[in-house]
Amino acid sequence: MNRWKRIIAHIRAHRQLFLLLAIGGLYSLSIALSNTFVNVYVWKKVNSFHALGVYNLAIVTWQPLAFIVAGQIAKKIDRVIVLRMGVTFLALFFSCIV
Repeated sequence: MNRWKRIIAHIRAHRQLFLLLAIGGLYSLSIALSNTFVNVYVWKKVNSFHALGVYNLAIVTWQPLAFIVAGQIAKKIDRVIVLRMGVTFLALFFSCIV
């Protein structure tokens, strides 16, 4: 616990930090809930563990690749644009699933 106090003692809490943490937490929660509902949808539609495995394997495989590509794009253009593009792609993906 003492180690954490030394690390956290140097971080000044700003309003933007809390806003960023809140947005990140809500985003993670929404992705977790969305993936849960997509898994249930795929199970109801196909009724196969193989399909669920392929879907989750695709997510685990493509997520790091997308992270690397987004990082490269963020170096060239504004981070906010990359974030908006990511949210747009997620919205399109979940719209295609439904």
